[in-house]
Amino acid sequence: MREDKPKFEEPQIQEAQEQPRDKDLNWQEAEKNLEKFSGIEPEIKEAVVGLNVFGVETVNSCGGHFNRGRIAPWVSIEKWESKPQERYAGQKEFEQQVYERLSVVEINQRNWDYVKAHDEMAATFLPSGQVEFDKLSEDDRRQMAEKDEELMKKYGITPEVTKQWMDAGRQAEKEIEQAGKNGRLQETEEYKKWKAENDAMKDRVQALLDEFYKDRKVPKSARIIIDQDGTGLWCIHNGGKDYYDVTRHEDEIPDADKKHYQKILDGKNSEKEQREIEKRLADYRSQFQEFARFCKEKYFG
Repeated sequence: MREDKPKFEEPQIQEAQEQPRDKDLNWQEAEKNLEKFSGIEPEIKEAVVGLNVFGVETVNSCGGHFNRGRIAPWVSIEKWESKPQERYAGQKEFEQQVYERLSVVEINQRNWDYVKAHDEMAATFLPSGQVEFDKLSEDDRRQMAEKDEELMKKYGITPEVTKQWMDAGRQAEKEIEQAGKNGRLQETEEYKKWKAENDAMKDRVQALLDEFYKDRKVPKSARIIIDQDGTGLWCIHNGGKDYYDVTRHEDEIPDADKKHYQKILDGKNSEKEQREIEKRLADYRSQFQEFARFCKEKYFG
């Protein structure tokens, strides 16, 4: 679930200088900022608030599920409002050349035209964005689906066309990444600055985690860590082998992890194994809840 950037200035990890009333208002504002997101799960919400008040911008989160998603709880962070459109100088032109070589220029334009039209249509039902979808009536959902079907017919969007578009996009991303590694494309100064700000935010999280675990002894799998997921986002999570990063490319995932995850998804675990997974998930969630309390005590301490 995507969350908005908190609308107050970032305090530092060191002892904050705000007055108690200012801190109360900041905490309440962070909570209020998340209330409009009906999708944010209660198991992770307080941890998200705690991160926000320390100036950590969260973009997606999940409280964990024993049979879907990444299984273990997680929170991804990024300064997404200031993210540059391009990482490399000349990236758009390079990408266009890839699309021309793959003969998907027309398909690419058609899909983007559809996406634009779909977003404009959706905005008439969801003026504040996708977060309002759960509040739509059944009739509005039906109308929205019918209008979307009309748009797909208008722009000739079929499953085959969508797959071709997405495959071309992945190929373009792969070639852009390779061109960046071999020096053919150079990162822009704007992107370098943005990346440094994200890395500094990651360091802020790591400092909080180091302090949180200073005098705590917990199983390695339950210990909260921060690393990068398959999209390059910094992701805060625990879970050990139970954490399955669905954003990674299949080639990057060990076969044993794939089998473990697929067994969970298919419900093929024995009752004993299932109870053990659910117990571990409770432990993972408990760590995030304790971390949330730590952040709150530190902020108001």
